[in-house]
Amino acid sequence: MGDIFMSVVKRCLELIINVVREGFIKNFYRCIILINFKLKP
Repeated sequence: MGDIFMSVVKRCLELIINVVREGFIKNFYRCIILINFKLKP
C-alpha cells in the first residue's frame, strides 16, 4: 500500500512540476516579447 501511495505522489509531483515549468516558460517568452516590443523605436 505504501509503494502505491508513493508512486501516486511522485506522479502528481511530476505533473505539477511540468505544469509549473510550462507556465514559467510561457511567461518568460511573453516577457521577452514585451521587452523586445518596448526596446524597438
